[in-house]
Amino acid sequence: MNTTLDGYKKSYVIEQLRKYNYQDTDDKTYKELVNQLARLRAMEVKAESPNVSWF
Repeated sequence: MNTTLDGYKKSYVIEQLRKYNYQDTDDKTYKELVNQLARLRAMEVKAESPNVSWF
């Protein structure tokens, strides 16, 4: 059962990465994919936003 959950989590992260047109997912581990998704999402943060005043 754990394998199914791990597969679901990995496929969800891959789906999110595809929204950023990131296609290099074949030989990556789950952790590497999550780190890449975090980098891509962090690049979307606008410096002018008052929500990022802690940067």
